[in-house]
Formats: sequence, C-alpha cells, structure tokens
Amino acid sequence: MRKPDLTRLCSSFFTTPTTGSQNEERSKKLSSSLGALDGPGVGYGLQQGNNMTMLLRLRFSLEVIEYDRILKILQFKSMYNTVHIDEKWFYITKTSQRPMFAPDGSVLFDGKIGIFPFTEMVPAQMKNKNREVGTLEQKPIQSITKEVIKDFILKKIIPAIKQKWLAFASKVIFIQQDNARPHIKDSYPQFREAASADGFDIRIVNQPPNSPDTNINDLRWFTTIKILQNEIVCNNVDSLVKAVEKSFEELSPTTLNNVFLSLQGCIVEI
Repeated sequence: MRKPDLTRLCSSFFTTPTTGSQNEERSKKLSSSLGALDGPGVGYGLQQGNNMTMLLRLRFSLEVIEYDRILKILQFKSMYNTVHIDEKWFYITKTSQRPMFAPDGSVLFDGKIGIFPFTEMVPAQMKNKNREVGTLEQKPIQSITKEVIKDFILKKIIPAIKQKWLAFASKVIFIQQDNARPHIKDSYPQFREAASADGFDIRIVNQPPNSPDTNINDLRWFTTIKILQNEIVCNNVDSLVKAVEKSFEELSPTTLNNVFLSLQGCIVEI
C-alpha cells in the first residue's frame, strides 16, 4: 500500500504561498486554537454535537502530524509509540502497535502486543456427555465494567507492553482508546503508578467521539481477524478463543502496517 500523500492536507492548511517558517508558525497557531477546546464552555453556541466532533477529529489529525524543519514539509509522526486498544464482538480486547522494520526489510517488531479474552472460569450447572456438574468452563464476562477494564489494563496490557517493548524505543507510550464509559482515565491513581514504573511513561489518550476510523482495530484489524476466524468451526467459547488467537498470530506485520497506512489516509480525509 502506498503511503498517503499529505499534499492535499498541506494545501488545506496553507492556501497562499508561504515560507517554511510561516508554515510552521501557522501550524502552531492552528493547533493552539484547537487546544482552546479544552477550556470551559466548550460547545456553547453549537447547534449540533457533530460540529464539536468535527473539531475534535481535526485536532486529533493535527496531533499526529509534524513539521520537518530540514525538508520543510508536513509529515506523519511514526506512530511507533501509540498502542491501540479496543473490545469487540468476541469478548476480546486487542492491543497493537505499528510494526517496525529494519532497513533490509526484516521485522524488528511485529506490532502485536496481545489479544486478551474477556472470559472467566465458572462451574458447569448441568451434566452432559462431555463434562460433569461443577466442571470449570470458560464463559464470557457478561458485564464489561470499569473495574474489569482496569483489571485488564493493569494486569495484562501494561505488563505485555513492557515485556515486548524494544529496548531502543521511546518509553513514552500512548494507549489510544475510544470513549466507552467503562474505560478508565489517564489520571486514575493505580494506572499512573503502574504506567510510570520501570522507567516507562505510559499515558491514556481518547480518540475523537464517533470516530472508529481513527483506531486501527475498528478501521480494518478486527475485520481481518474475523475473516480468518470464520474459517474455523467454533462450537464453544474455548474453540472461539483459540480460533481468534490463531488468527491474531497468523496476521502478518506487513498487513498490520498497511492498516496504519490506511489510518493515515483517513487522517488526510479528515
């Protein structure tokens, strides 16, 4: 997949001929203006909520773009330190980062942090030909609460990130999530304690509301996994989890990197 061209995006920023320094200054002013959205009274006077969503989507797009002082062009940030998390129909949360390749094309990191099922072991209530009453079975967690999300982030996602993170990579890491109510905030004390341990500085950021096209999981990643998973017959939760995990492992770093390029294309459109 070709890397998205920022020419159209640049022209939307600067409609008259300018120097490199003027471009940089205007970009800063625009970012500063959008930063005012964090102030009190946001949304006052807007007749529809989608107006605010459009502004938040624009600010999100600006935050993943930087000005190259040498080449004097706008370009996308590498996104190597952004981890996307999301939950989907098969009661599983998937965590991924952009793959990293060496100059010769070899894979330094496949971009797959982990995939974790929202399941629990519960005793069987009835006897059948396959098991006795009381046999522990894997079942979906029926209610995904803030406590469940917090437990997964603290006990599974953060440890997985730290374990798989490359030694030379920046330890300032952004976990991007959507705006679902059960999600915890960056300021949550237990998260901050775990996120700042071992020399890491992990932060939670929210993507714009109603913007699945800004998260690689919604954009294409989950769809690709579902296609692979559907090729395997699943009779129970155990077989479903195994099928999804197998699909996760089989997805190539090149495919995942193409999803990130698709994300950049969506940002250009925003």
